[in-house]
Amino acid sequence: MADDLLQAQFPAEGLSSRLLPSMKSRARAIFTNVNLQIPARNAAPLVSPLSPWFKVETYICTDFLPTSVSSQTNQNVFHMYHELIDTNYSGYTHIFTDGSCIVEPTCPVSAAVVIPSRWVTLNFKLRPQIHIMECELIAINEVLQWILLNNCQEEKCVIFSDSLSSSHLTQNTRPKKYLPLVFNIQDKLFNIAASHWVYLQFIPGHKGIPGSEAAYEAAKNAHLLRYRTPTPSSYEEIKNLTNTAFKTKWKTEWLRSIQLTGKGRHLLKIRDNTGQWPRSAHKTRNIETALARLRVGHTALWSHLYRFSIVEDPYCSCGAEESIDHIFFSCPYYAGERTTMKNSLTLLNVPFCLKNLLGDGFFLEPTQKQIVKIVANYLTSIRKIKTI
Repeated sequence: MADDLLQAQFPAEGLSSRLLPSMKSRARAIFTNVNLQIPARNAAPLVSPLSPWFKVETYICTDFLPTSVSSQTNQNVFHMYHELIDTNYSGYTHIFTDGSCIVEPTCPVSAAVVIPSRWVTLNFKLRPQIHIMECELIAINEVLQWILLNNCQEEKCVIFSDSLSSSHLTQNTRPKKYLPLVFNIQDKLFNIAASHWVYLQFIPGHKGIPGSEAAYEAAKNAHLLRYRTPTPSSYEEIKNLTNTAFKTKWKTEWLRSIQLTGKGRHLLKIRDNTGQWPRSAHKTRNIETALARLRVGHTALWSHLYRFSIVEDPYCSCGAEESIDHIFFSCPYYAGERTTMKNSLTLLNVPFCLKNLLGDGFFLEPTQKQIVKIVANYLTSIRKIKTI
């Protein structure tokens, strides 16, 4: 697809080896064709600002319970939280951060900071393209910025975050993503720790801890803000924008091609998008091959073979045209096997239609696996699994 877009922007006579545009010009041409404007982004540092002797794990604590938090009741977590405060953070200013993402309708994201002892609430409405982990990192970065601007050298501060992945990422001096933001947090933490006590502590979210719940509510309320807080675009955000734009272009071109040529109409009835299709694969080759042929419509059924003059007529033994719909829905010779298949699907609350049978219905993964198993059993029982 990229070659087609490039040809549309630069005609063939302009693509000779001597006049080939630079890579930057070609990339800009492709992005223009998919209606994508890449935001400006500053060069990211490649090395952590932390000194080799600075023990970052001393200031960023990811331990809360020796066992899984999900198995603990809210009461136990609340009790452990107060034990942690009494043991490690007595007399500290408690600061809580959180991020929020609403899936529908436009996937807005926001972040918030709550400082109960100072009656301070900071909330930020962010771009919908920002990932929730980056949102949590932005909240932590804003807290450290607030500490620097408000001259809190006389206070001991502890920042509570319910994002364990963000805490682990800020601990890492060689992070694999969000480098500018992580290094910015590490730089602020290093500068603040030189003059007074500040810690970043992980706590579980949605477990009834008052400060954490307040930060969660503040983050949700930030969705109602009128204006978004401008933040630099990360590499991950630009990558996601690019992937989304190309996938949208791919789907548009695929649908347009079907309208113009008529090829792919059978697959379109089963699946109307070009995204990943993990359940299209199967560990048994015979089953995967049969399902793949049924999905694209290229089978060894008589109606398809007749189109290419391989057989003399397109008819099944029952007298009707032998097509994919015929063997699944109407052939009288397979009535018993079809009834067994329909009963099995009824137990799963799966409507009996071609889209559901061939694997693109809106069902959970365990149900999808059961549907594939039922269809495979049906094809095996009618002796079509190896010949279709």
